[in-house]
Amino acid sequence: MPYAIPLIAAVGAQYVGAAYFGVAFGTVGSALIGAGAGALASNIVARPPSLADLSNIGSSVGAGRTHQVRQPIKEHQYIYGRVKTSGPLVFIHTKPDEDGREDGYLYLVIVLAAHHCHAIGEISIGEDVNTAERFQRVNASGATVRTERFTKHLGTADQAADAEFVNEIGDAEVWGADHRLRGRAYLAIRLTHDAASFPSGLPPNIGAIVDGFDSIYDPRAMATGWSDNSALCTAHWLTSSFGLALSWAELDEASVIAAANVCDELVGRAAGGTVKRYTCNGTFTADMAKRDVLQQMLSSMAGVIVHMGGKWTMYAGAPATPTVTLDEDDLRGALVNMPKRSMRDRFNGVRAVYVNPDASWQPVDAPPLLNPAYVAEDRGEELYKDLRFPFTTDTATVQRLMKIDLERNRRQRVVQFPAKLTALRIAPWDGVYLDLERYAFAQEQFRVVGWALAEDGGIDLALQADDAAVYAWSASEEETPATPQGVTGPNSVTIAAPATLTVSTPVTSTYSAINVVWAAVSSIWLAGYDTEFRAAGDSVWTNHGQVTIPSTSVARVAATDFRVRSRTSSGVTSDWLTSAAPAMPTGVSATPGAGQIDLAWTNGSGAAQVQIFVNTTDELATATLLDTVSGASYTHSGLGAGQTRYYWLRSIAADGNFSNETASVNATTT
Repeated sequence: MPYAIPLIAAVGAQYVGAAYFGVAFGTVGSALIGAGAGALASNIVARPPSLADLSNIGSSVGAGRTHQVRQPIKEHQYIYGRVKTSGPLVFIHTKPDEDGREDGYLYLVIVLAAHHCHAIGEISIGEDVNTAERFQRVNASGATVRTERFTKHLGTADQAADAEFVNEIGDAEVWGADHRLRGRAYLAIRLTHDAASFPSGLPPNIGAIVDGFDSIYDPRAMATGWSDNSALCTAHWLTSSFGLALSWAELDEASVIAAANVCDELVGRAAGGTVKRYTCNGTFTADMAKRDVLQQMLSSMAGVIVHMGGKWTMYAGAPATPTVTLDEDDLRGALVNMPKRSMRDRFNGVRAVYVNPDASWQPVDAPPLLNPAYVAEDRGEELYKDLRFPFTTDTATVQRLMKIDLERNRRQRVVQFPAKLTALRIAPWDGVYLDLERYAFAQEQFRVVGWALAEDGGIDLALQADDAAVYAWSASEEETPATPQGVTGPNSVTIAAPATLTVSTPVTSTYSAINVVWAAVSSIWLAGYDTEFRAAGDSVWTNHGQVTIPSTSVARVAATDFRVRSRTSSGVTSDWLTSAAPAMPTGVSATPGAGQIDLAWTNGSGAAQVQIFVNTTDELATATLLDTVSGASYTHSGLGAGQTRYYWLRSIAADGNFSNETASVNATTT
């Protein structure tokens, strides 16, 4: 599935970026990179704009970002904006704890980033989340079972070794004052280690919310700090040793400022409030191609970067304000007008994947975008383009980026314009008007998506239709609420509890056993289910054994609570799912009437219904079920005069569990 790839255009015979990027095509049309102007000119004239298909770049959005890894060699990770991430486990050590248990303490170091970070926030172990550096973990009964400790190191150039590790480990060869990890943001972790807590040996995945680089330079304030502004983050990458290692003098600073201002514009949200137009929140590793990293970062702002005249010029996705109109006087030859893309190169819908913080920072599908008017233009065929946004974490922003990509594609008219040298005043990505009476272009707006010096003296321009509607957005009409469903792989260190548990309510007054069933848990790690029961009101549970099917039968003669949990083959268990017996009805009375008896009672806690049993003698064992009712009264009618009836009541819970029977009450009709 291709990324949402921005245009990268280059012109000039001495283009240095060609060594990095080769030839690229952008989402808005043909963007050709070559070593000389002649090659550019021939390529521009030879074919119309084409859409990106860079499905070979990377795997899935955010893949592996939140997973710790244990391997001897791992590429450096770099972080822009705010992400949830983990990293390589570079140190493992055990030591007896205060109770003398061998390997009672487990010491770990996880490197989060290969640079100084602004902040490390919320930390998670598997599904458990905490913002404190020290916190206690409790078991299902609420008792403290161990204390975890996390020490956050931001990766300063002069940071000292973790003092608690140095003092507690007590061996400078294992961890001493020289183990400083300078320039590396990391977590120093001490866990109370026991087989019940970590049956697989190591704890489940440990991650943290990290605010990345705080060395982002903002030329507007002439200050350096943390920022998630897409333009400023991209400029930081361009001028960093792990990026293109440019100097700020090689950037068109005015364009960076303009792009940063576009990114900081506030856009309304459908649910109220505002969000910045574009932000950059993502990670990359040192082994990624520079071309790929730049394209991914530019995708977060529908951005374009152009190298011309020794300067790198940056644009964020925003409407152009044309200042130039091209007419017949600017032509040096016949233009080529292509009003439509081929069906292969156009689409009428967009699907996208991005990382959603509300879905545990997992890759999720954005609400798909499909334009019915464009579908009709394409003879009713739905044509989707699949995109990935690895540096975007906001649902509304992703939807705006999807729309921009779609609308750019549907501005299908492309004009190859052989211009005179009067076009020297035009730069790539400038907005221009065409006013050509012969071609029926009356002040039609275009973008310059290709620019090259021609051998016969002039400028060959590739122009694509463009207008402000491409970037327009109405949150109330266009934003779709996200329903994130993060898709994650199977996890051997956690397992879900059964979703439901049901007790089969008997319809007789006596019974020998009760059947209990629950919803099966779908997991390749499932080994079976633990079951327990107790008499209602007791504090001690009795083990009923482990079963591999989602049901069991329990002998009982009194009101009983049941519970069940899932278990993996490695011993990991879920939370308990409990069925509690409801309380008996109280205050039961029987009032005689003419040919009827009126029953009344007060419902016990947990009761959803009440079963009423009746007999002509005071013997519950031979009583029959009269009715099952809601409410707190019942009239037994259709009786003759002078007839005596005995009644017993028991409560039924919503899940079918039931109470003991009440003592009998009786009445004789009049």
